[in-house]
Amino acid sequence: MPVVYRECMSTCLTVFADASFDHGTRIAAFAGWFRTTGTIHRISKVSKRRFVSSNEAELVALCATVLVALRRQASFREGDFVVAKSDCLYAVEHLKNKTGGATEAERRMVAKVHAALAVHGLRVYVRHVKGHTTLPEPRFHVNRWCDGQARRLLREAVRKERESRPM
Repeated sequence: MPVVYRECMSTCLTVFADASFDHGTRIAAFAGWFRTTGTIHRISKVSKRRFVSSNEAELVALCATVLVALRRQASFREGDFVVAKSDCLYAVEHLKNKTGGATEAERRMVAKVHAALAVHGLRVYVRHVKGHTTLPEPRFHVNRWCDGQARRLLREAVRKERESRPM
């Protein structure tokens, strides 16, 4: 009978997220990418909520993507872990800390992520990925996709918002 090594290996749930924010309308759009047990998932949306800053939008986008990825993965084994990546240093630093976040909304999202990780017994590593680069490595390609998708959605949402305003 052949030995199956995959069953003993830890699963790394890899998550990327980015947000785009419009200061005038306070609209934010998000894009996330994650890989669960070999399957790649892409998510994106315009938030119904209005944000106070681009930092808040970035942190919420990263937290929300981690939470969606955890739900999609469904089952975990001892030793599995999550690597969350963002081009926003603010989001990276605040997600590293269980009580991170400058606003109440941010602190609630960070607490939700850490609670979900604890339920599954997962470690989390939060990493910064350099944004707005043309370097060929996969992490930069994924970050560019997230950035482009969030920007595209934001442009559409802001245009619709302006068109719907009475003159």
